[in-house]
Amino acid sequence: MTDAQIQAYLPPLATLIVVAIGFLHNNSRITDLNTNLNKRIDDVRSDMSAHYAHLEKILIGKLDEVEARLDRMEGRR
Repeated sequence: MTDAQIQAYLPPLATLIVVAIGFLHNNSRITDLNTNLNKRIDDVRSDMSAHYAHLEKILIGKLDEVEARLDRMEGRR
């Protein structure tokens, strides 16, 4: 190869290398984003499960109270 050919191929090759490095860098950032989103979704799911369990206990307690009131009302008749 002559010097003229090397000088002609060097700028597009340098651009291709820079684009490839940028692509790989963004790909790693997307993977990090995906990992962070999955962790946050899992945290939300666990929080929601805990809240639902708590609400279920409250609901069962309230239903027991209503049942006791009904039993008392039926006993008065």
